[in-house]
Amino acid sequence: MSTTTVSLNNIAAQWRAARRIYPVYAIMVRHSELGLEPCRDLESPIDRNQPEVLARIAQWFDFVDEHSRPEHLRQALQTGHVTKEESLRALLRRFLDKQKRSGADRDKIDFLLVQYFAQCAPHSMHNRELDLDDVSQVLEPVLGETVPHQPRWLDVLDDELKVLRECRSLAQLLEKKVLANVRRLKEEAGEQYFAPGAMLAFTRFNFTARHAFFRLLHADLTAMRHALQEIEKRGAKTLDCTSAGLSAKESLESLHRICHDWKTPFRAPYAAGAPFQPMTRVLAILGTAVATLPMKQEPAPAPAAKAQPKAAAPKSPTQAPKPAEEASTHEIHFETAQGKISTEIMEAVKQANQQNASTAEIPVYAAAEPEAPAADVATCVEYIAEQLKDLVQDHPTAVATIHYHETKILLSSWEVAAYTKGRNDAASALQRAVGARAILLDAVERKKKGAAPDLAAVLNLAHAEIGLLQEAIAQAKDAKNIDGAVNLAATCKRLLGLIDETERKGK
Repeated sequence: MSTTTVSLNNIAAQWRAARRIYPVYAIMVRHSELGLEPCRDLESPIDRNQPEVLARIAQWFDFVDEHSRPEHLRQALQTGHVTKEESLRALLRRFLDKQKRSGADRDKIDFLLVQYFAQCAPHSMHNRELDLDDVSQVLEPVLGETVPHQPRWLDVLDDELKVLRECRSLAQLLEKKVLANVRRLKEEAGEQYFAPGAMLAFTRFNFTARHAFFRLLHADLTAMRHALQEIEKRGAKTLDCTSAGLSAKESLESLHRICHDWKTPFRAPYAAGAPFQPMTRVLAILGTAVATLPMKQEPAPAPAAKAQPKAAAPKSPTQAPKPAEEASTHEIHFETAQGKISTEIMEAVKQANQQNASTAEIPVYAAAEPEAPAADVATCVEYIAEQLKDLVQDHPTAVATIHYHETKILLSSWEVAAYTKGRNDAASALQRAVGARAILLDAVERKKKGAAPDLAAVLNLAHAEIGLLQEAIAQAKDAKNIDGAVNLAATCKRLLGLIDETERKGK
């Protein structure tokens, strides 16, 4: 093979890798508020081989790496539609191939390895204890063929795993400092972390810890829900939650809402469980309330009046009934998928306010006016799909005009078909592109009518979808799906044109 051919193949590989990871980086830029313009070279459907273009792309990626944090990467991957195996592999290779890796790079690799393993491991590995052979087998496409041997300096991980399995609540997990201990081990490892055996061992621990964490989170949330229900039965409306960073009269409705919020994807800064410290304190407050609040007394029914004979002399007034004895406080048992855990939970939460497992600041959940819902592509896609069910029943591949709020959007025949007939990645990408176009068109129309939509946020959303579209186009080309690639490129061009026009008018 000639040198020119090798060079062209190398350039093509660089473009393919960049296309795969750009959607993730575009979402990171959107959510991290870096103030960075999208990468126009990667939003273009044309792959170019000029050195200055490749240099611009590399510089753009490097800037995002330098100014983004691991939680930004987690948030981008938790959107669900950018977590393909090929994209994860390209991301890992990018960070592993760096000559100089920072602590943030290590944390990103640490997260990506366990994310890759969780996504690619066969189902059987999710339901049994892992060994290093299992991890080595799944990570081979990323790390290459490795000897599944844990370095002796990491034998402490086995001790931490044993403690982890014994935990019965998040309060216990924080008290035992398992996550904090392992995090400190990673930080102290330095370059030793990147040895294949070490990465296998840490991935095994991380995957096991992830399972344990969600088991404990589920148990605690179940306990919180049952406790709130019991407190409501006893007639309480508010609780003093100042020890958890909340108000002195926190409503039960607010606590229900906070409990629900803790179910959302974990997007807090990369830390050893510190963001869940407030949760253990709230659970302790609820446990104390259940143990001390008296049972609500139901009013005794009034005795039925007896008919008195007319001739009878009036009786003296009856004495007022004696007050009912106070109901004794009963222990409440919380039923969960793992059975009765109230004794263990209550014992653990009693310790939650006495421990200092983390010095992280406890966030205050202040009451606020409800905000207008943010533009969401997935919701818009569902909205459009519902309209198309009725509009195109007889002609599922015809053009159609749909409405998004008060804005009309014309859909081409292939876009309609993506909604009505498509069941693949290309159709999903087309649906999302149409959704982004509808959201942007609606924002532009509302601005014309004097409203003040957040155009910058909507434009960021549209740029993120362009990255996904370019990746879908590249995938269609790889699969020799020429029709799909052409349709995707045409829809991408329409969205890019709308973005360019909106940005020009906004300057």
